[in-house]
Amino acid sequence: MVAPDTFFVNGPGASLVGTPPVTANVVAQKVRIVPEPLYPLVAPGLNFADAGDASVTISPSQIAAITNTGTALVLQASNDILLRPLSDLTFNNPRGNGGDLTLQAGRNIALNSSISTDNGNLTLIANDPGAIPGVREPGDGGIVQRTGTSLNAGTGTVTLAVRPSTATATAGTIALSQVSAGAIDISAVNLSLSGTTLSANGSPTAAGSLSVTSTGVLSVANSTFNASSPTGDGGSITLDGTVLQIGGSTFNAFGTGSGNGGTIALGALSTPFVPTSLSLTSSLLDARGGTAVLPLPLSNGGTITVDGGAIALAGATLNTSGGATGGTIAIGMAATNNPTSVSIVNSNLIADPAATGGSIAVGGTTIFTSGSLYNVFGASGGFLALGSPLTNALIFGAGTSVLGGGSGSFHLPGHHDL
Repeated sequence: MVAPDTFFVNGPGASLVGTPPVTANVVAQKVRIVPEPLYPLVAPGLNFADAGDASVTISPSQIAAITNTGTALVLQASNDILLRPLSDLTFNNPRGNGGDLTLQAGRNIALNSSISTDNGNLTLIANDPGAIPGVREPGDGGIVQRTGTSLNAGTGTVTLAVRPSTATATAGTIALSQVSAGAIDISAVNLSLSGTTLSANGSPTAAGSLSVTSTGVLSVANSTFNASSPTGDGGSITLDGTVLQIGGSTFNAFGTGSGNGGTIALGALSTPFVPTSLSLTSSLLDARGGTAVLPLPLSNGGTITVDGGAIALAGATLNTSGGATGGTIAIGMAATNNPTSVSIVNSNLIADPAATGGSIAVGGTTIFTSGSLYNVFGASGGFLALGSPLTNALIFGAGTSVLGGGSGSFHLPGHHDL
């Protein structure tokens, strides 16, 4: 029988003892859960040179014995790291946070069990360039988390990365199930997330921060991303890549109580480039302020930005409402970018509080909108600008509505057809 609580680094030509699951990838220089003998693990851990092309077995209890003292641990393998089923890594430091855990694989990391770090940081790096040349075998390097398992770093940070391809190592992708932490940072060359739940819950001193970055195509489908804060303010969610494809997903950065709405940025403004194209279909972007009422302090709405060389929204809802002041929605308004086309169809853009209306701005060379709602309603009105000085055509299809109140301001620059 294969012991369910061991960690194994397998050298070239070595064979597994027992029967691996059908999903196991039996190749050399890996981290796997297998029987004894156990490697005499001590802090700071196991590096690429320690194991070389040898086989090393480590149990989860050995790992926890170190991290439960608050001591950081690093485990490296020039090929793969495999956490077997029924082999949860659970840390519990009675005197504080669990120790940070770093897993670095020259090729793949496969997680078939859950990891909980007791607020320690968790870092997973695949396709690591530090792997020993000649030991790292061919094949794409990536990170795969089995459905139904979870990664939980409490108030710590989870960092997941696939390093870029080299002449001898090809970068793969990341597939995730559930990740929860104070902050989450995910990066890869091409990234496809489906059915994934990411929750950045913040820490006692900071709002949650969730960043997903691809240097190629970033695809998100049927997923939920959450960013919040113990203080009630919404956190920040940032997605960036050369192409963004988002469908059937929910992005929550809303405040609670008197907390203000957070920030959601698709096609991040902080980078020197924006995506060549961005599509947002049947998805919700929620950066509302909290729902507290007087005599409690009222909230302010958050900020949503969407940018790309060509932008298409269909069946999307963007909401930055607030209790006191509406937030901001900006589409195609990056200073370094003027989209060639913006299409907003059957979508709702909402920045309406009871008091001061928010702002909605849409820029692009050609803007087409149909069957959509633009709402900056407030007792003292809001601001809506469809088009910019660079807009050549503003085309309204059937069923588009604009709502504003009080001293609301509406601007329709450029040539337009109603």
